[in-house]
Amino acid sequence: MKLNFVFVELVLIAAAALPARSASPESPWEALKHLSKHRVYTVLNRDGSCFSGAFVSISDNVISLNQRQFNRSDIIRISGGETPDVHTAVYSGRSSWADLEALQSPPYYSSLMVITTDERQFTGPLIGVASDQLTLMVEGKEMRFAKEFLARVFLTGKKPAFEQSGLHWNPLDLPKKVMAPMQPIPLYEVSAREDNSKLECSPTYRRPQ
Repeated sequence: MKLNFVFVELVLIAAAALPARSASPESPWEALKHLSKHRVYTVLNRDGSCFSGAFVSISDNVISLNQRQFNRSDIIRISGGETPDVHTAVYSGRSSWADLEALQSPPYYSSLMVITTDERQFTGPLIGVASDQLTLMVEGKEMRFAKEFLARVFLTGKKPAFEQSGLHWNPLDLPKKVMAPMQPIPLYEVSAREDNSKLECSPTYRRPQ
């Protein structure tokens, strides 16, 4: 009995010495709980409607803006501000190459993180997107990534619009009211069904000016 007690005690000591397991990273939906209360966001729904209002609360499957509730399964995108713009997305509910192409439009440039099919990871400002590849500026060099070798693409942030002059990037002013994403927002996932349907938005509410 004494030996058994010693063995159990040693097991408990060893277990206590192990590093604590790190908490699982938040999903993009779970991260929405960190949205600023009373700041205006826009929900774009799969039926083509969109709604702009102040953030109130979020649960496992529902987000509330101005006391109006929206089911997670119905949402394509949640963006900061009063338009469902992909540059200001804080949540995306689809896998779409078209959304990556839309990031090329001004007035911002976006930073992306790409993960290749062999699990390599690269991050940098987006330079361009074609139908079969995208190009990033990674550590001062242009890198092209063929679509067939991309596993996942995330929006990691956006910065002021830029103009390329030789090898120099000249930042311009960015409106302070536009907020960057809180964490990487998945926009393209090779293992998910690709949805490039046109996003049309029929506003059902606009915050009074």
